Amino acid sequence: MGELAQHIATIYYWYAGTLTQSVYDLSADHLERGAPADIKATRELFEKNVALAREALQGITEASLTEDWTMQAGGRTVLGPMPRGGVIGDSCSIIYTTIAAK
Repeated sequence: MGELAQHIATIYYWYAGTLTQSVYDLSADHLERGAPADIKATRELFEKNVALAREALQGITEASLTEDWTMQAGGRTVLGPMPRGGVIGDSCSIIYTTIAAK
């Protein structure tokens, strides 16, 4: 359960990268999650990442949601390019499906 909680806590971290960068490079990002059994640390991670996501949401415009976004790993494209709004919409669907399945 701790790994699932960490997964949910980190989803919001990805919103900041998706909303503020046109190219998100996984190899350049090093998110520290801590130990899955550390519930306090996971909750703090969740709260911190939700705050980052809220801040990123404050800066978006309708036009920015139509701009292309790409995910890379070491300069190699692994997802996209695709409209930023679609990335966010897909993320919401994944969150809902993950929670509804439990």
